[in-house]
Amino acid sequence: MNPRIVQNEFAVITIQYTTRTYEQILELGVEKKGKIEVDGIKGVKGVQSDPNGNSFIVVILPRGKNTLMIEGRKDQEKTFDQILSTFRFSH
Repeated sequence: MNPRIVQNEFAVITIQYTTRTYEQILELGVEKKGKIEVDGIKGVKGVQSDPNGNSFIVVILPRGKNTLMIEGRKDQEKTFDQILSTFRFSH
């Protein structure tokens, strides 16, 4: 994974744009929760844990040869989903 630019225990949402492919990211151990669509882009929403045992929601969306990862705290999932519903991408 790419290193996080911002590490903030209070952040509801973080965004990463990686040069890894969608398939490569899926192989890194994200517990697949289900399919999701964000502004017409189909991807996967899952759960990921850090070494300290904290759980995070992760949405993985293919963007050409790269991948967009949107993460949020599991305990803030309702707020995360509300924010995610406002995302718009240029296609």
